Amino acid sequence: MYVKNADRIVKPEHREEYIRAIVDFSREAKLAGADRFDVMESYDDRNCIVTLQVWRDAAAYAAHHKAAGADFEQRVAPLLTEKARESEAKNIEPLDEEWDVAYEQGAQPRWAEFGPVYTHNTWIYIQPDKVDEAIRLVLDEVRIAKKMERGIIRFDVYQNLQNPALIHTYEVYADQDAHHFHYAQEYLKDLKMTGVLMFDESTYDQTYRGMECRQIEPTHAQWMGWEPST
Repeated sequence: MYVKNADRIVKPEHREEYIRAIVDFSREAKLAGADRFDVMESYDDRNCIVTLQVWRDAAAYAAHHKAAGADFEQRVAPLLTEKARESEAKNIEPLDEEWDVAYEQGAQPRWAEFGPVYTHNTWIYIQPDKVDEAIRLVLDEVRIAKKMERGIIRFDVYQNLQNPALIHTYEVYADQDAHHFHYAQEYLKDLKMTGVLMFDESTYDQTYRGMECRQIEPTHAQWMGWEPST
C-alpha cells in the first residue's frame, strides 16, 4: 500500500470552500481506486486540514495524480497559505495482505452509541539504529490495543518511505473518551517507558508530535457503520 499523509493550512476566509473542494475530491478519488481518502480538521487549529490517502501502490496514486490530482492542487492553491507537513509512507500495520479484512464490517466499531469520531495522528522519530526494535514495540502495543479496547475503530502504523526512522500512527476512536482510555492503559505506559529511549532527541519537538482531529470525511455515521461509505 502507498500512503500519502498531508496537512494543509487554509486561509480562514476560504476554509469552508476548501473543505467542500477536498471532500468532493476525496470521494472522486475513492471512485477512482483509492482505498482510503480521509479528511480531518485539527482541534488546535481549524484552518489546518489533514488528509490521509491510501492507494494500492505508488503507481495507482501517480496515475490519479496525473489525471486529476495535479489540476486539483493548482485550483485550490489560492485557498492555502502553506504546506505544513507531508509524508509518503508504506503501511506496516495492518499488512498489505490483511488490509481488506483487518476491519471487516461487524468486527468494529463497537461503541455505536458514542461519538463524535475522534482521530489522533502521530509522527514519531526514532534513533536510526533503533528503528527495528522500536517498530516491534509499537506493533506489539497496537495489536494488544486493537484486541482489548472496544473504542478503537482503526489503528494503523505507517513508515515513511524517504526516512525509515519516521513512523506514523493513524488512530481513529469512537469518541474522545475512547482516546483517553487508550492512553491510560498500562501497556501503553510500558511502551512509553521503554520506547522513549529509542526516540531521536534531536527532533524531540517533533517526536510524538500528535495531532488530534475531528473527522470530516467519512462522516461520523459512515465511520460507525450507520450509513454506507461514499
